[in-house]
Amino acid sequence: MIVDDERFVIEELCTMINWEACGFQVIATAFNGRQGLKKFRELHPSLILADIRMPFMDGIEMIRQIREEDDTVNIVLLTAYEDFSYAKSAISLGITEYIIKSSITPDSLRELLENIRVSICRQGQKDKIVTDWLLEQFFSTEKSENSADLDATLRQMHHIILISQDLPLSISGEILPEEIQVPKAKLAALLQNWDYPGWKLETITSLPGGQTVLAINSTENVYTDHGAELERISRAIVRKLRQDTGNSFSAFYLAHRISLYDLKLYCSENRNKLNESYFSGSGGVYRMEYPVMTIESDTATGYSGVNTGEVFRITDRC
Repeated sequence: MIVDDERFVIEELCTMINWEACGFQVIATAFNGRQGLKKFRELHPSLILADIRMPFMDGIEMIRQIREEDDTVNIVLLTAYEDFSYAKSAISLGITEYIIKSSITPDSLRELLENIRVSICRQGQKDKIVTDWLLEQFFSTEKSENSADLDATLRQMHHIILISQDLPLSISGEILPEEIQVPKAKLAALLQNWDYPGWKLETITSLPGGQTVLAINSTENVYTDHGAELERISRAIVRKLRQDTGNSFSAFYLAHRISLYDLKLYCSENRNKLNESYFSGSGGVYRMEYPVMTIESDTATGYSGVNTGEVFRITDRC
């Protein structure tokens, strides 16, 4: 998140480099400390770049309040030469770095981000959870060239829980207003901090349809049918998200392990199953079956289903 009362400074920082190539994504901007504090509480960014002198609430006060709530987020203070002595007061608040605005270059900004990215990786971020932009790209495009590291991640086997906010179905294809949707960064932060006793959270990423993917593995016997346990975890997550956000969510779980490569194919072939919550009420938990060999279609009834040795039919409940 970038916080500065000068719009051109924000625009310059946003366009100076390719943030995603550096491992970051600008998820919010704000023009004063009050706005910055509000967006921090909504989105929980990993890194904040903040100016000092701003109206309504300056950068120092914003940082002080953020540090009362979170002592791990990385904060870089943007300063002018005349503010250098004033910036020293922020050091006691635990800023990560301070830089002089006029001296920022694309190379110096990339170097700063690389140092912070390495530091974040060393912290582990909840057992090396992968929240990589490349994963989102993999799920959102038909074809993608994957690095060796990403390829290894995609081929690992996991139990899957898909979390979906219960939103109105847009029949016309119209985009739903952002204000009624829980930001995916906030949702990922809530799920990262969830306690999974007996389970290890491996990966959090997003699907194009709006679902959040949780890839988890049992720390005990990975070959057992964990259906009942995954259903219990899914119901607990749905309840917790409703409490924390005031919004309703549904969950879909796969009791058998699957790779993220196969999950992409599975979701594209079973989009109707993922839409079942639209017709079944909010706050539901659904078990999905795998493997999927073919999609069966009954021309007489119009129903479609998954062939897993027998035809699994999804009825139209609307």
